[in-house]
Parts: sequence; structure tokens; C-alpha cells
Amino acid sequence: MHLKLLGSLTGHVQAPLCTKNKLDAAMDLLRLLKEAGITAGAFDADDLFHLEVDEIRVATAALFNLLKPMVGERPAARRPKPFSLLKPLDDEQPAVKPGEPKNAQAQSPEYHTGSSQYASATSEAGSDSSSGSRRMSLEPSGAAVLLAI
Repeated sequence: MHLKLLGSLTGHVQAPLCTKNKLDAAMDLLRLLKEAGITAGAFDADDLFHLEVDEIRVATAALFNLLKPMVGERPAARRPKPFSLLKPLDDEQPAVKPGEPKNAQAQSPEYHTGSSQYASATSEAGSDSSSGSRRMSLEPSGAAVLLAI
């Protein structure tokens, strides 16, 4: 990573996270750089993600300890818990209750299955309705244009 300081250091920095997730640790490092006004420049993400999570955390903590006396520390904001696909959220309710039949959700009045405000393309194909709707011809696809050249 080629760090660049454009102008002078800015803003207060927030203490780094204590995480075991590599993505969160990398994002925390980049957040710390951004808060201080340091530009990361162009870098290969693989170079960052080939590091162990502890190496990223140590580098972030070292950078924080260097920046803190220069720009000050910002109090830690309440951070949301990391999202997990493996477990439902605490306030999330199941879509269908255990004692309810599976099609009960489709019968709910909040799910409207009636006609739409949009006309169907198949129903208008041969009709001469006076609604004033016109059909637009589609342009040829990119592949068709290239083949025509």
C-alpha cells in the first residue's frame, strides 16, 4: 500500500475494532486512514487479504497509536453487530408461523395478486385498443450489431 498525505492530517481517529474477521479488520484499517486524511492510493487487495487477521489488527493499532497524539481520539460510536447469514437476526420473525399452513402467507391481504396498473405485453400484442399505448421496437443487441459489421 502506498500511503499519501494530501494536505495535512484531519479529524480525530476512532480506536480500532477488536475483530477476528479479516474483512472487518481490513475495513477498519482503511477507515482509520480515511479519518486521518491519508489516502491509501492504488493497491492490490490480494496483498492486504493475504495477511493474517492479527497482522492487520497489529498494523491498525500501531497506526492508531501514532495518529492519536497528532489528531486526537474520537469516542467509539456504537457499531452494529456483524451480519451473519447463518443465524437469523434477533428481531427477525419467521415468514410463516410454525402452526400455520405454508400457503397462509399468500392468502394475506397485504399480498395483492390482482391485476396490475401495467398492461401485459402479451395481451396487447394484437389488440387495437383505444388506450393510446404504443409499442416500441427493440434495438438489435450488441452481438447482432457486431455480426452485422
